[in-house]
Amino acid sequence: ANSLLCSGCPAGSFCGAGSVTDGGELCTPGTFCAGGEAMPAPCDAPPGSYCAEGTGVVTGETCPVGQFCAGGEAQKQPCTAAPGFYCAEGASEAGGMPCLTGYNCVGGSNGLRECPADPGQYCPPHKGTAVVCVVGDYCDGGSSPAVACQAAPGRYCPAASTTSAGVQCPQGSFCLGGAADKSACSGPPGNYCPAGSAAADGSLCPMGAFCVGGTAAKMECTCQAGNWCPEGSSTPGGIKSPAGTYSQGGSAVPAPCTTDAGSFCPEGSSTPQGRACIPGKWCGGGPALALTCEAQGGFYCPASTAVASGQPCPAGMYCAGADAGAAACTASPGNYCARESSQPEGIVCLAGYWCPGGGSDKLACKKTASARRRLLEVESGTALDIESPTASTMLAIALTASGHYCPAGTESPAGSLCPIGYYCPESSQDKRACNTAPGFYCPSGSSAAEGVACPAGSFCPGSNSDAVPCSAAEGNYCPGGGSSSHGLACIASKCCPGGSSAPEQCPSPPLVSFLADTPPPVMLDWWAHKNSQQGVVVKTAYKSVHRLGDTSEPGFLQGTYNLPVDGRWLVRFDFFVPKYDAGESPDSIFPEEAISAVSEEDVIDCNINGVRKTLKSSSALAGHKQALEFEVEGQVLEYHFDFLSPDIPSYSHPFITAAEVTLLRDRNTAAAPGALGKMHAAVIDAVDGKDIKDNKRVANGVGRNKWLLDVGPKVSIFKGTTLIAEQLMPSGEIDEKFPIGSYSCMFRHLNFYTVFIKECDIVAAGLELGDIAMSPLLNPGHSRIVLTWGAKPSDLDSYLTVPHGDPAKDDCVINYKNKKCNTNKVTEVNLDLDATSHDRRGGKPETITLGLETPGKYVFRVSEYKGRDSDGLLESGGVVSYYAEDASEKFFVGRDGYVSGINWFVFYLEGSTGEIKACDRENCPESLCAGGGYKSRSGGSYIC
Repeated sequence: ANSLLCSGCPAGSFCGAGSVTDGGELCTPGTFCAGGEAMPAPCDAPPGSYCAEGTGVVTGETCPVGQFCAGGEAQKQPCTAAPGFYCAEGASEAGGMPCLTGYNCVGGSNGLRECPADPGQYCPPHKGTAVVCVVGDYCDGGSSPAVACQAAPGRYCPAASTTSAGVQCPQGSFCLGGAADKSACSGPPGNYCPAGSAAADGSLCPMGAFCVGGTAAKMECTCQAGNWCPEGSSTPGGIKSPAGTYSQGGSAVPAPCTTDAGSFCPEGSSTPQGRACIPGKWCGGGPALALTCEAQGGFYCPASTAVASGQPCPAGMYCAGADAGAAACTASPGNYCARESSQPEGIVCLAGYWCPGGGSDKLACKKTASARRRLLEVESGTALDIESPTASTMLAIALTASGHYCPAGTESPAGSLCPIGYYCPESSQDKRACNTAPGFYCPSGSSAAEGVACPAGSFCPGSNSDAVPCSAAEGNYCPGGGSSSHGLACIASKCCPGGSSAPEQCPSPPLVSFLADTPPPVMLDWWAHKNSQQGVVVKTAYKSVHRLGDTSEPGFLQGTYNLPVDGRWLVRFDFFVPKYDAGESPDSIFPEEAISAVSEEDVIDCNINGVRKTLKSSSALAGHKQALEFEVEGQVLEYHFDFLSPDIPSYSHPFITAAEVTLLRDRNTAAAPGALGKMHAAVIDAVDGKDIKDNKRVANGVGRNKWLLDVGPKVSIFKGTTLIAEQLMPSGEIDEKFPIGSYSCMFRHLNFYTVFIKECDIVAAGLELGDIAMSPLLNPGHSRIVLTWGAKPSDLDSYLTVPHGDPAKDDCVINYKNKKCNTNKVTEVNLDLDATSHDRRGGKPETITLGLETPGKYVFRVSEYKGRDSDGLLESGGVVSYYAEDASEKFFVGRDGYVSGINWFVFYLEGSTGEIKACDRENCPESLCAGGGYKSRSGGSYIC
């Protein structure tokens, strides 16, 4: 075969053996082929280049990115660069070169990549990954480089900043701006660096806070009221609030004061009201400061002064003016410092006064009108028109003490004692004639027109009379408050020598062994017959005795009472224990009182003629009374009560009432009985009309069916003082035979007042007494009226005129149509029983119970229902029994009071004194019957 010369082979190719084409084949790596007929020659590439397959030049071609080329015949090799390095185009070393800023190089044969940095990051040289932008630079992210910060003062670029303005400097640091970092604040105490600070010293601490300096934050002030933390404070206690302001403490800032004139707010005030202006200053109020007083002589600025001119200097002092205070006058005797004095020696004392000198004011002495006028002219600085109303009022101002007055010429500093028969009220100009009620008088030194009660042993006619020594006859005496020279009858069992002497203890009476007349029951008032007492008191509203409540010392009461005959006597009284009820009226008496709970400790030891009993209060007895009986011997009753309690009590005390004393028998033996006659009687409760017998419930005088009786009454028959017979009445009725004779009799029961019948004569034909009405023992302060009569007339009615406590209001009249007066009051009056039908044995009584008596006149009358004339009353045998706590009275028709038509005017009672008297036409006028009740018409007029 023929071989052809290769002439068409391009550079980078050659025609080797066996070539079949004109173009040849590619030059092998590491060689270069010039083309044409040239054969491959060794590559002579410089470092960073290599001859790849088909290379046509001796220097080869540039090494690609991610490869390195050693040059010569060496081929390109994968780069082994570490992260942060890469092999750029034309690389000749396996380790490559540092990564370019803004790019990311992961190493190995990887080339240069765009940086993936977020805002606030950038890709630095020699780093394989993005990093956070450093303090002082800011970074946009991506391939952007970090750029120096351009922050204003008070701001800085922290790490990862994304803007050139940076952020606000944090509290506790300061920032100079630009690319500078923040720095710790170094402010002194009283300063702090708030956010945005640009200076190392920071700023002054604000009001209401304190700052310790350095990097510390401000803290809320904790100062007490009256203090505050101003700007620049470095301690929590702050400083005092300035004058004219007040602070409530804590973080509060001072506020202007709102004081009244005469007050101000000094430094450190904690309230808007401030305090009183200090002496020597005046204060206009509000936030104004205390200013120096501008007073003239005779004036000064005491505390609380509200005006610059001050106040007038008081009498007895002098004031130099300006800020000087009031000083004690040094006047000599006879001189004094009047109001508005400016000199210490004062002025001459005015007529009508006395002046001890020194700092004393003038004192009232002579009280003539001219002296008072001169005084007022001096004090006011102007002349007075003596005739003007104003001057008259001013001159009426009197300066004397009560009970004294200053007549013309008085020289004593105290004036003169008011004379007898006159009174001189406090600050009176002159004495005034008294006009007292009878029983009262004005002693010397009196200051009240009503005077005082006449002393015992004297009587007082009233008006302006003096107390006059009593001229009572023997057997009478003048008690305190008396108005009659004759006095009153002597107290029972006492002796009264007459004149002005007080009642005395009588000598022991001669022994009496028998009296022809049976003595009726008597009420013994323990207090009236006392010989001595200590630590006890009698209630003014009633006659019960109890111990004083303000001492724990033992109390006692003792006395004597002369009896009419030597023998055996029954003494009966009640022991009361009040019950506590907070809702009761303070005026309530029994059973409830509004003081406090009953004590278990109060004791009353009783000794009557040697018979002893001990009474002890208890809760079981609270609100109840205990009936007591003492059987004693002799003709003189000697009693002694000890009132004991271990503590000073504040509770209601138990008490004892006046006693009923009745004869049981003398020491004589009754004569042998002769012929017999029958007595018949039935005993009933005067309040409800029920039989008094064994196991019967009856009224106790306050409520119905309150007492369950365990025994019936007893009847005793006397011949004078000698007991003839006695008989129990378990059924409440007696129908027995007794010796014929002229007797008196008594019906007795523990819980009732004894009924005494003076003429209780038993004859052969018998004695019919009918119904005997017994009154239950009274509660304290109560009284009772019981009307009894015989078989005819069939109906008598009781009428009681009850005075109203207010004289301007009408009286109330108790009768069968109106059974209550003063309802639900302690003065309540009740018609307990209205009897309407008497028969041959008589019948039930008419009974009225009274509470505490009201001042005024009570009048009791009896009227025959549908009567025609006075015969029915006069033949009725009517008896009215009046029971009080310390007394009992009987009134008999035809003997006591007076009868007019169908009315018996029985008695009148003075509620203020308890004095009871039989009616006369002056004190119980017939016109009273117009107040209510039955009336019949006769000849055009009413007959009551």
